[in-house]
Amino acid sequence: MYNFLSCKKKSIILQVLLIICTYNILLNFVNIFVNNNEKNHKNKYENRIKSFYVEAYNWNFLEKWKSINTNEKLEYKINYNIGLNIDAEIGDFGDYNSDVKTDLILFKYDKDKLLSTIFIYVFSVKENKFIYHTEVSFEGKIMNVTTIDLNFDGALDVLVLFKDNKDSSKSNKYYVAAFLQNDNNQLEEIWNSKKKEQNDESITDNEEDNIYYTNIHPLICDINNDGLPDIIGQQSGGPDGFFRFIWINTRNGFKSFLWKNINIFKYSELDEITNPNSSAIVDINGDCKSDLVFTVYNSYEKRIGLEIWLNKIIDGKSFYVKYSQDYLLPPNSLQVLFGDFNGDGSIDLVVPTCVKSSFCNYCCVSDDKIYFIPNIQKKICDSSWKKPDETKCRPASNLCSESDFEFQQNLTDDFISVVDTSGLHLSGNADYPYYLSVGDIDDDGYLDLLITLKNDKGQKYVRIYKNELKIHYEENSLEVRGFYNFYQFVTSPEESVTDVYNAAFFDIFENGVLDILIFGKYITSNKKTKYAAVGFIRNNETDSLFLKSTALNGICVNDCYKEKDKITTKTLGGNAHGPTFKITVIDVNGVKSSRIGVQKSQSAHFPLQLPYVLFGLGRTSNYVEEFYVGMPTHEQNIIICGSLLYQIRILLLYPTH
Repeated sequence: MYNFLSCKKKSIILQVLLIICTYNILLNFVNIFVNNNEKNHKNKYENRIKSFYVEAYNWNFLEKWKSINTNEKLEYKINYNIGLNIDAEIGDFGDYNSDVKTDLILFKYDKDKLLSTIFIYVFSVKENKFIYHTEVSFEGKIMNVTTIDLNFDGALDVLVLFKDNKDSSKSNKYYVAAFLQNDNNQLEEIWNSKKKEQNDESITDNEEDNIYYTNIHPLICDINNDGLPDIIGQQSGGPDGFFRFIWINTRNGFKSFLWKNINIFKYSELDEITNPNSSAIVDINGDCKSDLVFTVYNSYEKRIGLEIWLNKIIDGKSFYVKYSQDYLLPPNSLQVLFGDFNGDGSIDLVVPTCVKSSFCNYCCVSDDKIYFIPNIQKKICDSSWKKPDETKCRPASNLCSESDFEFQQNLTDDFISVVDTSGLHLSGNADYPYYLSVGDIDDDGYLDLLITLKNDKGQKYVRIYKNELKIHYEENSLEVRGFYNFYQFVTSPEESVTDVYNAAFFDIFENGVLDILIFGKYITSNKKTKYAAVGFIRNNETDSLFLKSTALNGICVNDCYKEKDKITTKTLGGNAHGPTFKITVIDVNGVKSSRIGVQKSQSAHFPLQLPYVLFGLGRTSNYVEEFYVGMPTHEQNIIICGSLLYQIRILLLYPTH
């Protein structure tokens, strides 16, 4: 009797499960049908955004992923009404009008007029979309755009790398133009290295240091600790075949100095920075001070590697000390990414690689891989109840202390993720070196990737690759992470001319949830190239926790200029490059861990990084106990004790000492 009832119960349960499963399958098909009808209606209504649109779907809606079950899958819905139908290329992100909303900085080159135009589109809270704000034009072809406060007034300015469109040679001569935001919120050109060269105007205190152009995309950072962003470039020539130099910011322009003539670098032997490069200003050794990292061609090993300059304080003064040896990158490496990918409080590397072909301007044609390269250093002491052994771990009170570090040398298959097995390859070529976009899509504390792919027919696909635990090495407590195809956006098969050239994570509504912006171009009936973009808004149904922080540059440390109780000084346009954030998190089991993030670490070749750091805290009650922020040559910490941080944004002032 008992066996009969037990079997009957099991039979009923199986029937119920079968009904639920069948219902879910039918519901998915109904949703797909309804969504397709909605999309078709919207496409007709919007005239298909002038022939550019994409569809989105889960790669396999029946597949159960390792960290997200079927009912918790992320959903992205296309939004045609947020003002992205802009005929211009994306350049950078930043808060132009200082309203805590991230705006778009775009550009377009008119080859008939030989003019480039910079466009500013700000996000309007009232209209809930991006709207046109201002523009400025100049002579030259834009090659890169960096938005940052150039003159220390708190307003977002624009730094442009451009080519002389009258120069018919194939040499990489990149000039720099600086545009400041004036009191009327318009952009004014205040410095142009090409014009200085044409007028034979000196821009240095020493004639041998007179340098007007760079042969590589430069690195933007505050090199001399005066709060103003400087520019590190490189030129061909000299006894070594190349030489490095720095354009030092003077608020109303730049002065050029040779690297060897600036007394802040404790080493003279250099390798040549590669072109393209993915150099960065980022904390490598965990002391909350941003170090310099250059991608170089190692002349001894005949390979591309990372040349690291550690930021040291010697006798009260800041110096950059060259690390003993370059870290050699995997063969065929592309643009390097920096971030805390395994959530252990140190900056790791993610390096995409592929075999390239000259027949397609050195695009990827085979063997596309993603390497996870962990940065191994002292971890935080993970127990709050035991006295820590500081020889083996870092106490939370000493989280910003310098540590020995080592990037993983033996890169076995455990550290490699295969991008695709169906004929898709990483996007980009010699003219447009492509960065993968980095962000935590589900706020679980691990950085995911947004990747643009292409097939042999030129069709483009945009995918989210989820960051998942691959293996745990017990001997050194090392988490090895892998990246897996998780969600896909594709161009419509009906649109044969659409070309997606970039995609990026973007928090459109500033709610701590990363949406997707996809940027594309298409050919009109009269053979003209047009640009457009689409936005995919992610539904925030997980109630995930996060900490969102941005560092200001210090224009308004103690008091802001006020007029009738209204702050008139812009403070949020700093877009500072290189601030380091560290937090400690205690989970529900009492285990403490640390995380690290860096704001705007790269500037070459349109990295499209957001002007803040977003820490995902998961869905459980994870408490943030300590919070540290370090500017490139300063350190200051802010400690928050015993408080749950639930979906908040922190603005941090520049340290006054």
